[in-house]
Amino acid sequence: TFGNNARSALSAAALAAAARVLARPELMDDAYRLLEWILGANPFQMSLMNGVGVLQPCALSFQMGNIPGGVTFGIHGDEHDLPRYDNPWLCHDEYYGYQTSQFLWAVLALEALAR
Repeated sequence: TFGNNARSALSAAALAAAARVLARPELMDDAYRLLEWILGANPFQMSLMNGVGVLQPCALSFQMGNIPGGVTFGIHGDEHDLPRYDNPWLCHDEYYGYQTSQFLWAVLALEALAR
């Protein structure tokens, strides 16, 4: 696979919705942890959002370069389901709109619950 950032962000948005519908605010903790993974609380201590954190991947986009606030594909797993980030040419550093949009969706859903 090409990384788990879109899936993690979408799961965070779903957990935020579940916390609201089920009146279970403790689900927000898991949603925040999923977003924190993207922002650097991962085994590589690498923020996968451009412009956030100390260690960030360089974008694999020769046409556009780095996009501030853009979320890359991210870390993937190996055959033993262990985190793996070994070769930037495997598209882990590419930006696609759905990783960033789902991250923003999750942030907005969590912000709405915090009010």
